[in-house]
Amino acid sequence: MGKGNRLPALKGQAAMEFLMTYGWALLIVVLVAAVVFLVVRPAGLVGESKVSFSGIDVTRFGVDSANDVLLMEIQNIRSTRVNVTAIYVESATGTQIAKTDKAIELASGKRSTGFINATLPVSVETGESYAYRVFIEYYYSDLGPTNKLNSTGTLSGTAS
Repeated sequence: MGKGNRLPALKGQAAMEFLMTYGWALLIVVLVAAVVFLVVRPAGLVGESKVSFSGIDVTRFGVDSANDVLLMEIQNIRSTRVNVTAIYVESATGTQIAKTDKAIELASGKRSTGFINATLPVSVETGESYAYRVFIEYYYSDLGPTNKLNSTGTLSGTAS
């Protein structure tokens, strides 16, 4: 009767002794893995991604490292004609780094012809990962420019 009751207690004691002895090593391994994950910058591993655009969508994009330009193709996903008045680009810290004032009129479902260029103030190297927040300012053609809307999202990837 004595041995049968002590076995679970001994297993629990062995587990506690293991964690007390080797727990610090496990903690160090987890911390090193976290630091490596942050240094490698996962955006460069995932490839291109876009998040959260509505109304006006960014269908294709990329950074041209030879010219330090963010290239974007946009599409009207609203059910009515819109006029795009400006596109603002912010860095990860929230600082506005580029603006295009190119006026574009898009019918419902239509894409911009060619890419829209937003010149970046900082040199971007080939293979370097990037993440930019983009604000597309537009209005419905039939309502006029007094009722401006924004389509906002994040573009990230690796410069080519």
